[in-house]
Amino acid sequence: MDKTHFPAKWTYASIFFAVVMLPWDTSLSNAGIIAIIPFSIISFIILGIAGNILRTSSFYLITTIALFLPVLIGTIYSNDLEGAIFQVSKAIFYLLVPLMLLRKDLQREKLMKWMTIAMVIGMSSSMVYLLSRNLHTFLNSNLPWDKIFAYSFTGKKFLEPIPEMHPVYYGSYLLFFLVLLIGKANPIQKWLKWILVLLALVTVIFINSRIIFLIFLILGILFWFRLPNIKLKLYFGIGSLLSLALLAWALQSTYVFNKVTKGTQWELSEQIGTPNLSKDQLADTRMSRWKVSLDIIWDKPIFGHGTGASRGILVETYRKNQMTTSVDQQYDSHNQYLGYAIDYGIFGLCFLLWYLIGNALESVRRKDVLLGSFTLIIFIICLTENYLIRNMGINFVAIMGAVLLINRFTEYPSR
Repeated sequence: MDKTHFPAKWTYASIFFAVVMLPWDTSLSNAGIIAIIPFSIISFIILGIAGNILRTSSFYLITTIALFLPVLIGTIYSNDLEGAIFQVSKAIFYLLVPLMLLRKDLQREKLMKWMTIAMVIGMSSSMVYLLSRNLHTFLNSNLPWDKIFAYSFTGKKFLEPIPEMHPVYYGSYLLFFLVLLIGKANPIQKWLKWILVLLALVTVIFINSRIIFLIFLILGILFWFRLPNIKLKLYFGIGSLLSLALLAWALQSTYVFNKVTKGTQWELSEQIGTPNLSKDQLADTRMSRWKVSLDIIWDKPIFGHGTGASRGILVETYRKNQMTTSVDQQYDSHNQYLGYAIDYGIFGLCFLLWYLIGNALESVRRKDVLLGSFTLIIFIICLTENYLIRNMGINFVAIMGAVLLINRFTEYPSR
C-alpha cells in the first residue's frame, strides 16, 4: 500500500465507523473519532499541512473550533475546576476533528460517500431494531391497537433498548438522514430510498419529540420551495396537508397528540410544581427554568460564570425558588443559548452565534442543502436543549461539521 494513501483510507474507515455507531453507542462512536487524530498526524508528517488555511479567520469561526474556544477560555475563571476540566475533555473533539480540514489527502466526494453509506447502515439498522422491539413489547402487553402511541411505547420508552439514547439526539440524526436521502444525490437505489423514508417517517412519530416535529415541518416546507415546478408543488403540498390532517385526526386521543398540544401549552407557561400530562407527577415548566436562567445571566452578563458552572448554579437557584422537581432531576437550562450565556456570557454566546450564522451564510453561498439543513437542525434544537455539551451532540456536530466543510478553505481561501 502506498504510504501516502493509507492515512486517508483509514480516516475514511474511522469516519464510517464513528457515523455508523452514532445512533447505537456513543462510546464506540467516540472511538471512531479518536482514531481520526493519529491518522491526521501521520498525514501531516508525510504530506505536510495546508498552512495557509490557518491564516484564514473563517477557519476559526465556521468550524467547531468556535464552539471550543469559549469552553477553553471559561476554565480560567470557573469556580468549578473539576467540572470545567470534564467539560473540556468532552468538547475537545470540537478542536481536534477540524484538523482534517488542514489535510491534503482527503477528498470531499469520498468522505460524503462513506458518510452517507454509514448513515444509511446506522440509521436503517437502528430504526428496524427499535420498531421491531417496540412492536414486540406492544404485542406482549395485550393492549388494544389504539394504545400503541401511549407513553409506554413512545419517546424515551421507545428508545430504551439503546442505552442512554435521547429522543432529541436520535431525532437530529434521523432528520439529517432524511435530508441525505431526499435532498442530495446519492448512490442509494430509488426503491430502497423510499422504503427508508417510510421507516423514518414512522420512527419520527414514535420518537415523539416536539422540537423534532417542528424541524421536520420546516424542512418539509423548505423542500416544497425547492421543487422544480408548480405541478409538483401542488401535488406535494396537497398531499402533505391531507396527510397531516389525517394523522392529526388519527392521533387526536393519543399521548403523542396531547404532548404536542396540551404539553407544549403547559411548557410555555410559567408554572412551578404543577402537573403536566399526568396528574400524579408534579413538574416545573421550561419557561420557569428559562426565567431562572435569565436571572442568573444578568449576574455576570459579559463573561459568565465559567466553564461547567451552569448546572450547579441552576440547581442552587432552583432550590431557592422551591423548584423541587428541577432540583431532583438536576435539570440544565434546556436552552443552549441560555446555557452558553450562563457559562461564558455574551462573549461566549457570540462564538456560538458566529458558528451558526457563518455556516448558514456558507450554505447559501455554496447552495449546499446538506450544510444548510445541518445548521438549521442545530440552530432550532438549541432553543430547547443544551445540545452541544453532551457527547451525543458533540460527536454529531464535530463529524458532520468537518465533513461538510472539507475542501471549503482550498476552494475559497479568501473568505
